[in-house]
Amino acid sequence: MICMDRNGNKIMQNDLQNKILNLLYGNMLGRILLKPLVKPWVTKLAELVLSSSCSRILIPLFIKLNKIDMRDYVKSTYHSFNDFFTRKIKKGGE
Repeated sequence: MICMDRNGNKIMQNDLQNKILNLLYGNMLGRILLKPLVKPWVTKLAELVLSSSCSRILIPLFIKLNKIDMRDYVKSTYHSFNDFFTRKIKKGGE
């Protein structure tokens, strides 16, 4: 699927992500599997895991799978996977 980024550039959406969403929302079995995943305790557990320093190992894989050009961001050390999502975008020609 082709989408647009915030600058109006065409980008390819992650096919794996689309397949998972289609599985979860596209049929009865998927909706049954989805039900426990949206429970508050699952959200809290995910928050704890993704805020831990151990979650940093996920960052390089996420960058690769989503084809993120890190040259667009200020170089930084991320303390957790969640910390990665607060990265600063470089201004103009920095």
